[in-house]
Amino acid sequence: METFLKRHHLLLILLCYFTTTFSLFAQIHWLIFVLALLCIGWRLGIYFGRLAAPSVMVNRLAAILGAALLMGVVFSQGLFSAMMHLIVLGYTLKFLELSARRDINVFICTGLVLVAVFYVFETSILMALWGMVLAVLHLALAMSLYSAHLSQHRQAKYLGRLVLVSLPLALLLFLLLPRLPPMWKLPLQNQAKTGLSDTVNPGDIAELSRSSELAFRASFAAEVPAPNERYWRVMTLDQYQGNQWSQSQSIKNAIDVAQRGGHFNIEMQGVMQAYELILEPSYQTWVPSLAVSQGRANRANLMANYTLRNEIPIGQRTMLRLQQFADTKMHYIDLTMARQNTLLPNTGNEQTRAWAAQLAAQSGSTQQKINQVLQRFTGERFSYTLKPPPLGPQQIDDFLFGTQAGFCVHYAGSFVYIMRLLGIPARMVTGYQGGEWDPEGGFLTVRQYDAHAWAEVYLDGRWQRFDPTAFVAPERVEQGLELALPNEFLADDPLSLLKLRSNPMLNQLYLAMAQFDYLWAVWVLNYDNQKQFELIKRWFGEVDFFGQIWLFIGLFVATIVFMLLWHLKPWQRVRLSVEDKLLLRLQKRFKANVGERQQGETVTDYCLRLREEADFSPQLAAQQRANLLKFAQCYNALKYAPLREQQRQETLDQLRQLLRGI
Repeated sequence: METFLKRHHLLLILLCYFTTTFSLFAQIHWLIFVLALLCIGWRLGIYFGRLAAPSVMVNRLAAILGAALLMGVVFSQGLFSAMMHLIVLGYTLKFLELSARRDINVFICTGLVLVAVFYVFETSILMALWGMVLAVLHLALAMSLYSAHLSQHRQAKYLGRLVLVSLPLALLLFLLLPRLPPMWKLPLQNQAKTGLSDTVNPGDIAELSRSSELAFRASFAAEVPAPNERYWRVMTLDQYQGNQWSQSQSIKNAIDVAQRGGHFNIEMQGVMQAYELILEPSYQTWVPSLAVSQGRANRANLMANYTLRNEIPIGQRTMLRLQQFADTKMHYIDLTMARQNTLLPNTGNEQTRAWAAQLAAQSGSTQQKINQVLQRFTGERFSYTLKPPPLGPQQIDDFLFGTQAGFCVHYAGSFVYIMRLLGIPARMVTGYQGGEWDPEGGFLTVRQYDAHAWAEVYLDGRWQRFDPTAFVAPERVEQGLELALPNEFLADDPLSLLKLRSNPMLNQLYLAMAQFDYLWAVWVLNYDNQKQFELIKRWFGEVDFFGQIWLFIGLFVATIVFMLLWHLKPWQRVRLSVEDKLLLRLQKRFKANVGERQQGETVTDYCLRLREEADFSPQLAAQQRANLLKFAQCYNALKYAPLREQQRQETLDQLRQLLRGI
C-alpha cells in the first residue's frame, strides 16, 4: 500500500464518495452503484494486501466498457444526464487508481464538480446546507493529505479559516457577477408527477387534499384578493367519459402549441394587478393563475381557455411574474368548443336526465334554472367531506339521489353534467382555491390541500364561474379547508406542524420557517438579472451593463486585497515563536561575556562558539557544554523538522529544561 495513503485517508475517501453519490441517488443509474461496490471491494483488497493494484490497461478497459454501457442506458435522457454519468463513472473508477497524490487531487476535484451538479437538482435550504457539508468533506480530505504534520484540531481550525475567508468572495460573485443565459436547457428528470392531473375522478382531489405539500407562494404588488376571489385556475376539463373528466383533443393540441411558444391574443381590460408566483416543482407545464392573467416577458403563454402554460415543465423552484386584468371577460368560444362543452354520453344517469328534462320544460330564464340547481344543493341534505361513500357505475345519480356526500369534484362534476343536459355549454375547472396570507412576510401560501374544482358556464356571452361547493360549505371558500373540515383536515398526518399550530411557540416556529423559506426562494433561488439591477441601482445608482462589469471587477479586486490584508496582517508586529523566545533568553544570558550573536551565524555555530568562549564554573562546565549542543539540535528540530503536535510539545519541554540547565 502507498505510504502516503493512510487508513484515515481511505476512510475519508469512502465517506466523500458515499455521501456524494447517495445525495444524487435519484438521478444516478443503478449500474453506477454496482460498479462502485466492485471498485470499493477491490480497493479494500489492495489496502489489506489481498489483491494487486490493477494495471493501466485494466483501468482503461474498465473506463471504456463502463462509458459504453452507461451511454447505451442513459443517453436518451439528454446531454446533461450523459455528462453527469460520465463524471460519476470517473469518480467511481478512481478507487482503482490511487497511486499518487495527483489521483486524490482528481478525486477531490471531481467530487466538487458533483457537488455543483447536486445543486442543480436540490434547491431547498436544508439541501443547500448539505451541499456545503459535501464540499467541506472533500476539502477536509485535501487538508488531511497535505497537512499530515498538523493535529486534527489544527487541521479543522485551518479549514474553518479557509472557508470563512472565502465567504466574502462567494457573496460578491453571487450578488454582482453578471447573469448570463445558460448554455443549454436541463432535461426533465424522471420524477413522479405531483399535484393536479389532466384527468379527474370524483375522489382524486379529495385524496390530494390530504397532503400539506407546498404548491406555490404568491406576492402582490398592490391589494391582496379577498379569500372568495382566490381562484387559481390551472386547467379546464371539457370531456366526460362516464366515470372521469378529462381534456379533449382540442385542448391537448392547444397545449402543444403553447409549449412551442404560441400565445392566445386577447385585449386585456381594466386595471392591471401585478403579482409573482414561486412555483414548487410539479414536472408539469401548467401555471396557476387568477382570471384573467398573462405572463410577463413571455414566461407563461395564455391559451384560448384562459389558462397559462409554461414552455418547459417546471422541474425546479421557479419564479414567474404575472399580470391580472380582473375586468377582462372570458368570452371566447368557437363552434368546436361550444359543441365539445355540451357533449355527454348518450346513456346513463337516468334519474338525473329525467330531473333535468323536467327543469328544461319549466318556463324561466337560463339564470333561473341555474339557481334552481344550486338551490338543490343547499335545500337538501348534501354534505361536504373528504371521505365520501363509494359511488356505483351511475356516479351522478348515486351522488345526487343517493349518498349526497362528496367533495368539490362531486359537486362541480354533477353541476356541469346538469348544465350540459340543459344544453348550456359548461366545463370543469381544476386548480387551487384560497391560501394562507402571511401579513408579516407579505406572501400567500397555497398547499396541495387547497386543491379545488369548480364550474364555468357560458352565459350571457361569456364564461362565468359557478362554485357549487360554496353553496354547500361556504366556509371552505371563505376560511379554507382547515376550518371547513376540522376533524378531517390532515387526519392521516397527525404530527404535521400545521396541525400543531394551536401551540403559540410551534406556530411562531412554523411562520418563521415559512418566511425564511420564502426569502430564500426570492433572493437566492430566483435572484435574476432584474433583481440584480435593482440592487445595484439601490446601492450605486444607474449603472449600464458595461458599467456593471467594471463595478464587479473593481469590487472583486478590492475584495481580494482585503482578504490578503486580513490574512497576512502586515501592520502587526512579528510574533515570535516559543523556541525563538527561548533562544533570545539564551543570547541574553551570555551577552555580557561572549557578545551578540553575529549576523548570519547559525544557532548551531553560535552554540559551538559559546562552548569555547563562555565562562562556565569548573564543576558544571562539561554538562553545560553538552546542553548547548542539545539546545541547538532541539531548536533546529522545532524550526525545520515536520513534527507532529505531541512531538513538538515534548521537544519544547526539553528545550526549556536545557535552558534551565545552562
